[in-house]
Amino acid sequence: MADFQNEPIQDGNDSTVDEKMQGIVDQVKADIDLDSADIDVSAELQQRASEAGVPLTAAEADAIADDIANSP
Repeated sequence: MADFQNEPIQDGNDSTVDEKMQGIVDQVKADIDLDSADIDVSAELQQRASEAGVPLTAAEADAIADDIANSP
C-alpha cells in the first residue's frame, strides 16, 4: 500500500447531491462573508455546481441566491 494519494479524493466521495449542494451554498455564503459581496451569487452557484457535477438550473440558482441575500 502506498503512503501517498494518487487518485482524486472525489472518487471516494459518497455525498448525496443535496449534501454537495449544501456544501456549495455554505462556501458561497462564506465567500460573501469574507467581503466578496460583489460576486454574482447565482453565477457562482452555477459554476461551482457544474464543477462538482451537481445539476442546477438557472432558476434554482437564482432562488438559492435570493435565499442567501435574504438570510441573516
